[in-house]
Formats: sequence, structure tokens, C-alpha cells
Amino acid sequence: MSKDSIIIVREQDELIAACCVPFEGEFVREVGKENLFSNQNDIIQSTGELYQRLKGQYGDLINLDVVDPRNHAYLFPRLVKDIFKYRVSLWQALKTIFALRSPAVVCNGRLISSGQKQLSSKVIDEINEIIQQS
Repeated sequence: MSKDSIIIVREQDELIAACCVPFEGEFVREVGKENLFSNQNDIIQSTGELYQRLKGQYGDLINLDVVDPRNHAYLFPRLVKDIFKYRVSLWQALKTIFALRSPAVVCNGRLISSGQKQLSSKVIDEINEIIQQS
């Protein structure tokens, strides 16, 4: 029996750079006590909570990967592999490859969520449904 596959394409953590030296940290992220990247921080926290929930619920019963959207050398071959492995329809395969915007969640080659600021409990429900059907 093969494991179900879940890929979380995470939001890129913003990086501020001056010349050739990157600056990270609270002194750059806050100007006048205002968080410059609060929107990205919320998205990153939401995807982290989804990861923790899935890992707690399924443990080693699933293959759960968190992928940086800039890692095309891993992401696209992995998507194509899952599309063929789980026999995803042509329409769903095209949707998975071309409609994917970070943050995104892909379960067994099917795009569940793409570009949503907050990952809702609906995402978990759809993942549970797909896993139970397999």
C-alpha cells in the first residue's frame, strides 16, 4: 500500500537586502512599531499550523512535504510524479500545475488550495476526504 502524498508549497519569507548584504531580523521588520511583513507572517503561521495538524493526525501514514516555491527542480517533477501515480484527470492535472500559487496545498496530485491568505478547515476536510477515498 502506497502512502498518500501531501505537498504544502509555503509562502516565501520576505528578505530585505541592501547592496549585496541581506538583512533579516526584527530591527528591519519593524519600522515605527509596525510590522512590515505581518501579512506574510500570518500566511507562514497558517501553513505551519496546517503542517502540525496533518503530522499529528496522520504521522508517518502520509508523505508530507513543505516546499519552497522557488525550488522548481524539485516541485514540478514531484507534482508530475504524483499526477501520474494517483491517476489524476487531465483537467485536474492542468489545474494543479498551472493554477498553483503560494501558499498552496496539493493532495495526491490534486490542487486543494492555491494563493489563499488563510488555510481554512475546509482544506483539512478535503484532504481527509481524498485520503479516505484512496
